[in-house]
Amino acid sequence: MNCGPASNSFILRDTEIVPLSEPAVCLNDAAIVQGHGLFETVKAYRGRPYALPDHLARMSRGADALGFKAPALDEAAASIRRVLEANGLEDSPTCRIRLTLTGGVESPSLFYEASACPFHPERAKVITGPFVRNDRSLLAGFKTVSYGENAVATRLTKAAGADEALWSNTKDELCEGTWSNVFVRLEGRWITPPLSSGCLPGVTREKVLALAPEVGIAIGEVPIPMGSLSGIEAAFLTSSIREIQPVVSIDGRPLAESGNADMEKLKTVYTKLVASSL
Repeated sequence: MNCGPASNSFILRDTEIVPLSEPAVCLNDAAIVQGHGLFETVKAYRGRPYALPDHLARMSRGADALGFKAPALDEAAASIRRVLEANGLEDSPTCRIRLTLTGGVESPSLFYEASACPFHPERAKVITGPFVRNDRSLLAGFKTVSYGENAVATRLTKAAGADEALWSNTKDELCEGTWSNVFVRLEGRWITPPLSSGCLPGVTREKVLALAPEVGIAIGEVPIPMGSLSGIEAAFLTSSIREIQPVVSIDGRPLAESGNADMEKLKTVYTKLVASSL
């Protein structure tokens, strides 16, 4: 589900605007040789990136672990404006910004991309399968560029006619989606995997957890055995680009519509939060 910029677009490489067609990363960059790098995907609304401080805070935590330094907020905001303007997207209703921090050759390199948002259907068909996150990994919870497993999972998901796949962890507990966090309703209760499951600390995930009490919805962060997925009554996915996306089926089993009212409440309050933050 990773959608990059068009071939005739421009990127910001460190401090220089260059055509995407121009070589930008050396073959001995640590990101290529070792998968040593981080990235963040930010959604911009009419040229204004949403929750940029949250994304940079997450990148900074990962950078500390990898021995990098994440960009400062003012620097990132100015760079985003430059790459949006270079691609004529500063007035676009929505677009996708990607920040990539690589290990570089002698020192880290920073890249900014701007492109249209990838398409996500209004409701997602979800599957399960041989998808396992290592919750004990030294990189658990960091958004690294080592996404080979995600690429394979995406191919298998598309081949199955689905939109997203759910991953377990090494304890056979629900962890996350390939490109999303997941919330489910079991026995009338909304829950989501805790960060200890190995899931990514999603920015939208955190916003939803903070907003839910405002609309009278309680969401618990508790371990969810994969064996309990057959009892899921309703579910939704979250990510910066998809925002809040209801799940229509899991492994071909249709989900009831009983959770739709709660999801609509969350979508409404999330939309208001975004509007008030820009």
